[in-house]
Amino acid sequence: IIPPKEHDVYIPKMKIAIEYDGLHWHDENHVDRNYHLTKTNMCNEKGIDLIHVFEDDWLERKAIVKSMIASRLGVYKEKIFARKCQIKEIEKDQAKIFFNENHLQGFAYGDLYLGLMFNDELIQCICINKKGWHDGNVELTRMVTKLNTQVIGGFSKLMKHISDYIEYKSITSYVYKAWFNEKGYIESGFKIVKENNPSYSYVVNGRRVHKSHFRKDKIKKMFERGELKFYNSNKTEHENMIENKIYRIYDCGTMKVIYE
Repeated sequence: IIPPKEHDVYIPKMKIAIEYDGLHWHDENHVDRNYHLTKTNMCNEKGIDLIHVFEDDWLERKAIVKSMIASRLGVYKEKIFARKCQIKEIEKDQAKIFFNENHLQGFAYGDLYLGLMFNDELIQCICINKKGWHDGNVELTRMVTKLNTQVIGGFSKLMKHISDYIEYKSITSYVYKAWFNEKGYIESGFKIVKENNPSYSYVVNGRRVHKSHFRKDKIKKMFERGELKFYNSNKTEHENMIENKIYRIYDCGTMKVIYE
């Protein structure tokens, strides 16, 4: 499709490709920081959506990955219209269970969890952080749907009812490009404002660990506890991690979107 590069799976009828990204062969020792984004962009230029399945997600969260792939292919076990659902503010403990069972990134802390209930069951939920994590704006940090379920019009309905619970001028969110495109956000009233460069995690014992866990001050503390073998205050975070033989792996970046 994009010679000389290739993919593991391609479904021509759906214009969807799937790439299985093993953590070892896709870290910074083997590919450059824009490797995954370049493949995504090359596909997008031909009207093809590329889904990146990282090794640790497949091994540890297989049911969620399968559900997400099925969703992108339009295959669902259950389809529910949002008009048949009731809006409800969800308690944090219930939201935590729901997010961990149905979202690759699991639970996110927020000030408002707003859900759709169908026959007294939570089937879709969003998390809103009033101060946000990035630009200080109100931020949508999660939108989660029950596995193998399509809630038709659900995202739009939830967004329209946020103002019943909190005041805002606009809401920021970020589209994770390794998995999603912008279509669902645009249909729900968002506008794209910025493309963000790829970010990285570190590969530790076969898992991606967020870079925030390896700030230089934390590297020092881990070294003092004997959890890392090397630390030098004159070296950067990255240089210290390389000395510990722990390497970066990059994603495809994000799209910043705004809802007003």
